[in-house]
Amino acid sequence: MTPPRILILDAEPVVRSVVAAILEHGGYKVDQAATVPAALDVVERRQTDLLLTNVYLPGMTGRQAVDMFKRTYPELPVLMVSGLPDSDVIEEWVGQPGFDTFPKPFGAQELLDKVHSILDESHHS
Repeated sequence: MTPPRILILDAEPVVRSVVAAILEHGGYKVDQAATVPAALDVVERRQTDLLLTNVYLPGMTGRQAVDMFKRTYPELPVLMVSGLPDSDVIEEWVGQPGFDTFPKPFGAQELLDKVHSILDESHHS
């Protein structure tokens, strides 16, 4: 079975590379994108099992980005990484199917556990 493929959407290259290293170490395939159009392009071109995005992106909020992805790819699970002050941005998404949030800062194992549980859920629903 091929390992699940995760797309990291974050404007910060350092954040992307750190998260990518954690996920790759956990056995996942990883794609990276700095912008929503680049991320949509990746999802169009190859199977993506999970979108991991930041709450704040250049030119739009993560919520707007999630809206765009969910319109085109309603089945794609989304994990939004967020600092505590971001909670108002994501409030209306909490509890939506295929959407989850994850607090910053986080440890590598916590992230891997969270990703594993989301992918596990999406394959059993």
